[in-house]
This record gives sequence, C-alpha cells and structure tokens, in this order.
Amino acid sequence: MGAASFRIILGPRPRTDGRYAVVLRITKNRVVRMVPTGVHVLEKNFNPDATAETGKWVRKGSTGAATYNPALLNLYLKTHDYALHHPAADVEALAVVARRIAGGEDADPAAPDLFELAEADAARQRKLSTAEGIRCAFNSLRKFHGPGPLPLPSVTRAYFQRWDNWLRTQVGSLNTVGVRLALFMGVYHRALAAHPDFGPSPLTKYPVPHQRARKQALTADELRRVVALDSLPPRQRRARDFWLAQFYMFGARSVDVVLLKWDQIENGRVLVEQRKSGKHINSPLLPALSELLQPYRAEGRRYVFGLLPDDFETRSPERQHKLWRAARKRIHYALPRVAAAAGLTTPLQTHIARHTFSRVAYAATKDARLIQQMLGHSKLDVTELYLGELTTDETDAGAAKVYGSATTAATTKP
Repeated sequence: MGAASFRIILGPRPRTDGRYAVVLRITKNRVVRMVPTGVHVLEKNFNPDATAETGKWVRKGSTGAATYNPALLNLYLKTHDYALHHPAADVEALAVVARRIAGGEDADPAAPDLFELAEADAARQRKLSTAEGIRCAFNSLRKFHGPGPLPLPSVTRAYFQRWDNWLRTQVGSLNTVGVRLALFMGVYHRALAAHPDFGPSPLTKYPVPHQRARKQALTADELRRVVALDSLPPRQRRARDFWLAQFYMFGARSVDVVLLKWDQIENGRVLVEQRKSGKHINSPLLPALSELLQPYRAEGRRYVFGLLPDDFETRSPERQHKLWRAARKRIHYALPRVAAAAGLTTPLQTHIARHTFSRVAYAATKDARLIQQMLGHSKLDVTELYLGELTTDETDAGAAKVYGSATTAATTKP
C-alpha cells in the first residue's frame, strides 16, 4: 500500500464574493479526496508554492494571514502525522481524520465512529442505489442504537445479533433484513481494513438471512382480464398501460419503461437500453402496444408515459435517481387497485410483468435460450429461475416423448 501525500491548494470555483475555498488535497493509491479547511481567500492572496516548511499559504499582509496560516499548518502536520502512524488507513479514513482536525477535534480518538465512516463510505460509492442502501441501513441502526457515536469496538457479535433481532420486528421482509445487515457488514469490514488495530472482525461467518422469493406470474385468464379492463380512473389506467407495455416489450424492467422516450420507437421497432446491464433489446412494436400508446403520444411529452420531466437528462445524477424512483412508486401504488378491479388473486407488481412474459413465451416456444436473449439475461440459470418448475403435465408429456422414442428405437427392426 502506497504512502499518502498532502497538499494545501485552492478549490476549483470561487464563491460569489470572488474568494476560493482552501482545501487539503489527500492522495493515496491514486485516490484523491478534498477536505475543506474552512479558510477562504482571494486567488491573488494565495501562495501555491508554499510548503509545510514555510507554512505561508496565505500571503503576508493579507486579511487573516496571521490566523489562517497556523491553522492550515496544524491541519497539514496532524493529518500527515496520523498517516505515518496508521499506514493501513485508506484515503477515506484520512479524510475523516482531516475533517475532525479542521473542526478542532482530536486527530486520533480512542476509536473511530462507525456512523461517520459509513457516511464517508456512502459518499464514495459510484452507484447511487448502493449509497442510498448504506444510508438506509445505518438510519435503521441509528434508531436501534440511539443518539451518540458507535465506536468500532462496540460492534460485537452479540450487539449485531440484537440489531438483527430488532430489524426482524421492524421490517416485513426477511430479505430486506438480510440486505441491511450485508450492507452494514460491508461498511464495517472496510472500516476495520482502514483501522486494523480494532480487528479482527467478530462478524466472520455470521449467517445473514436470505429467503428465495417465489417467482409469481399471472395466469392466462388473469392476463386476459387485465387486457380487457376498461373505465379505469386516469392514474390506474396509466399504471395498467405501463404494466402491459412492460409485457409487450419482452418483459422490460420498470425503470427502462419509465425512461422510454418517443425517439426510441421508430420503424415499427422499440429499442431499449437496459439500465441494469447496458444491453440493447430490440422488440417489435406490436399492434396491441401501438394502440396502447396512442393516447400518450397525444400528450406531447418527451417520455412516453409522461412520468419524468422533459428536462430530466439535464438534472444532477442524484436528482435523476430520485425522480425515476418517485415515478416507479406512482405506478406501484396504483397497481393494487388495478388488480382489485380485474379480480386478480396474484399480486400485480411491475416485475411480475417480466415473470408473466417469460412464462407465456416459454409456453409458446419451449426455448429457454431464446427467452434468455429476449429478457437480456447474462446467464441461462437466471432465466430458468423466472420460468419456475415444470408442471406434472409438462414432465409427463416430456417423459412420453423420451421413453416413447427410446422404445420405438429399441423395438424397430433394421
């Protein structure tokens, strides 16, 4: 593991008053983090050639130089000293320490606060959904733990077991409990890697709960009832049409239909780039789908179902994430009412459109690899989970074909 390097520099953009933030730039293993120092100066008053030996980053005679330079030197030296004494600390841990020093706290407290480390961990995640999951898991932990810090040594196996038991009383799904525990363990083990003095982990081989959900799909009769629904309120009509569009587009995922634009529908085809895998699914514009979409074309929106603002792509990634999640929630809230109107016994959820398509397609083709391509799965075994187990009638029919042909071959004389 390489050594960390530190520099006091100006931030990239000035404030409205023309002053720049002075930041501590921390680099380790080619990962860079910028830590605000709380100092703001004009560009002309900053000396970019200053070092820890001179300690004169704010030019002599500038406003606040007598106060700023000692504070910057203190931050630089203490953070550098911490890095020397904790060579296993990664750049995230060093950034946490630097923020603590800048705030006037001790650089090396008895034990780091796991809540602080979790927030830093979430901030460096590339996928917003992962960051959101980490924050959700630690929000649940905060409710269980109460106010105050959570020092790393406080996380024992018994403590973790108590939180696990508490989560099971608060969360309806055992899989959701497992996801939150797994996200916590990921943050905790990364924190221990950065602070090896507090290891080893007491959570090794902890049995995280997991329950494989049964893949549900509408029956042929239920599907016909959904298609035949009429006289629905506007929100329920949009949700019903959204669900059917998923079904008609090779079982497209809900996020891909939320993001579907009119320019993706042309020449009798619908081209979808799967947000999850990046694969392109090119499905035919079926007459039933074309008729279904006509009322929405008349609305003149950029996105087919009008669930996102037309300037969606200009928003920040964080705002985009919130917008498409809110759009999916509107569909999810309306679908149970659609199911009630159709008299369904199977829950009507967006992903069930994908399961229903796979079952209908398999019944028509008996070709799992073709369905794998249509769904955009990378592995055939994932597709097989969607298809579920064969019925007794299907296995009996298969047996008749196998044994019938074998018997015929054995008894036929040359």
